[in-house]
Amino acid sequence: MEKLDLNKIELPLSEEKFKKLNKAIETGKIRWRDLSMELTYAYQAFWRYEKHKNCE
Repeated sequence: MEKLDLNKIELPLSEEKFKKLNKAIETGKIRWRDLSMELTYAYQAFWRYEKHKNCE
């Protein structure tokens, strides 16, 4: 997996960017404390959107 540069991630998150970020967080390559406040909120909002979309 390629190295993910947090400074290059632009908002709003696309599905592809979300998946890369999610994978990096799950594998421990990126920690929550390293994310900016805006990126953290965008990640959480996209996660909630995906969760509700999958429930339908």
